[in-house]
Amino acid sequence: MKLSQPVLINFGILLALQIAAVGWAIWDGADPGLMFILLSSFAIIIQSGINFTVSIVLAIAQKSEPAKNFVLAALMVILVGFGLCLAGVGLVSLK
Repeated sequence: MKLSQPVLINFGILLALQIAAVGWAIWDGADPGLMFILLSSFAIIIQSGINFTVSIVLAIAQKSEPAKNFVLAALMVILVGFGLCLAGVGLVSLK
């Protein structure tokens, strides 16, 4: 398993979750900036937790290379995801 596979899968999921969070934040009647940051932060934490869990399961199964890839993908999702989260608040609040 190459590093690009988990990373591309995770960034695709992250992009879909961010688009869904923007739509929900704009559609809901509450403050869109607050809704967006809550929804996207929750989604990023869940996605990172799943990646870390998968990496632990793979490490227990003696598959160290895919486990390292999922840990790196989870860290990248955290770094990029929270940056997108903060940038998205600015975009949603422009409404």
